[in-house]
Amino acid sequence: MDSCNTEQKIDNILRKYVPEVLPGAAVFVGIDGKEIYNKGHGMADIENNVPVTNETAFLIGSVTKQFTNMAIMILKERGCLEYDETIEKYFPEFPSYVNKITIRHLMTHTSGIPDYFSEEIEEKAVKIDINMTQEEILEEIKRFTELEFEPGTGFSYSNSGYVMLGYIIEVVSGLTFAQFLSKNIFKPLNMDRTIVGTSDKPIEGTAFGYMKNKDGVYEKTPYNLIVVGWADGNIITVAKDLFKWHKALYTEKLVKKETLEEALNPYILKDGTSTNYGFGWFNHKRRGVKEIWHSGGTFGFTSRFSRFIDEDVAIIMLMNLEPRNDNKIPSIFGEIIEVVLEEKLEPIKTKDLSVEELKSFIGIYKGKREDVKLSTMKH
Repeated sequence: MDSCNTEQKIDNILRKYVPEVLPGAAVFVGIDGKEIYNKGHGMADIENNVPVTNETAFLIGSVTKQFTNMAIMILKERGCLEYDETIEKYFPEFPSYVNKITIRHLMTHTSGIPDYFSEEIEEKAVKIDINMTQEEILEEIKRFTELEFEPGTGFSYSNSGYVMLGYIIEVVSGLTFAQFLSKNIFKPLNMDRTIVGTSDKPIEGTAFGYMKNKDGVYEKTPYNLIVVGWADGNIITVAKDLFKWHKALYTEKLVKKETLEEALNPYILKDGTSTNYGFGWFNHKRRGVKEIWHSGGTFGFTSRFSRFIDEDVAIIMLMNLEPRNDNKIPSIFGEIIEVVLEEKLEPIKTKDLSVEELKSFIGIYKGKREDVKLSTMKH
């Protein structure tokens, strides 16, 4: 691969999607353990004209989940817990359904516990003066009286399960979630720019989050404990530290090879259906190439971290932009992957359809967070 040509192509993609004066992005590409691309684009602080650099830190949201699971994996190897033990001893005051939910169910989003991150919580999050502790969020979760499905029979993405995992880590280890990750993951891997966010005070060197208001103007998003989150999404880091994490996952620095392999394998439901989700990682094929990935999104921040483990390729993108009203990541990320893996990806298959065949796809397609409408264009 021509690294100079690759760098120029990625630069051109970022210039197309990330204006210099608007919220920005830090992008990192690593191949065979070596840095190929590591740059910042756009602004970390629009009002004070502070640009994003390759040293800018971001809140990574749900990319945190793979670290939460690693903490559980470490504790399991030490004999402190078992994946398939039920969780009632950690949550004795919860409804009786905790008697049939296991730690593994929480790790794989197959517990059936509803997601606490509701519209009501979102409304609280935009009020800067409001914070909610982990204990208060656990109280919110405890109010769910029914499961969405029997544990192990369905997949439903649930931040609730990860807040609960964070609490389990604290109970079992005797350390806070932040202390455990720092001692057992970040320091051993020399991830010296990575911390667990535990305060409503922004960390120096971290980008400010932004979202568009109804007039299309970018405004800073609130920064509080709801925005930062808990073990479901509260890590703050720089892109190059995530590359250190990527490289460590080819080794046994943290856990054994067999433990890592299990983490990447999708959970299989009781009916034999694959969830395409392991311990904090989605597992899919992208045009014939295995992609292990996760994304993250919270108020003012979006992240995407993909590992093409057979090719030893890592692509990392961190943005300080609200994902739900201006999400550029799919377009940017897809084009970067085309550049980096162009020789590995299978050609896109196309099929000519008649007008009548195209019309059969018209309609509204329901999604968990939003719907997609397909319609015809008038000329």
